[in-house]
Amino acid sequence: MSKQLPQSLFMGLGALMLTVSPSLFAIDGTQSLQATLTSTIEAGTCNAQIKDKNGAPASTISFGDVFKSDLERKTRMENFQLSFSECSGVHGALVSTQIAASCSGTSGTGNSYPNAGGTSAATAVEIWNGQPNSGTEFNCNARTTAQDIAISGDSKDLNMSARMVIASGKTLNDVSAGTFQAPVTFVVTYR
Repeated sequence: MSKQLPQSLFMGLGALMLTVSPSLFAIDGTQSLQATLTSTIEAGTCNAQIKDKNGAPASTISFGDVFKSDLERKTRMENFQLSFSECSGVHGALVSTQIAASCSGTSGTGNSYPNAGGTSAATAVEIWNGQPNSGTEFNCNARTTAQDIAISGDSKDLNMSARMVIASGKTLNDVSAGTFQAPVTFVVTYR
């Protein structure tokens, strides 16, 4: 005859297994996660171009015929624009000028930009953000000093003007008839 274990012993073993088994199979849970985040940071940018007084894209701002008396009275001026469009990630721009020659004047320290590709002597051009005498002049002698231009949204047209003048340190008697050309590069750094 086989001997049977008391039923209470099986129930006790079963209860012991039930109370022990949850701790044997417990999951500790994740305490932390780690990730490496990567990106490429790029400077914001705009499409920039020069536009003439009629709003047409231009690489040359033409004064037409200018008389010596216009230079003396500083009355010969042409409006143009620096046009910024399709801007992305831009709040403003620092705009300065660059030329291959020295500035106007005998010692090359004048504010105006000299005739560097023409035949007329003692002539120069002033460049203004806005209108002459009320805007802010771009100073040839301090051309690396940039003007800070605010750009809000995705476009900005900056009204500019150029005024023909007698070169710094010169007089009307020094001016000779001939052609005038002043290659100027606008350097733009977006911020």
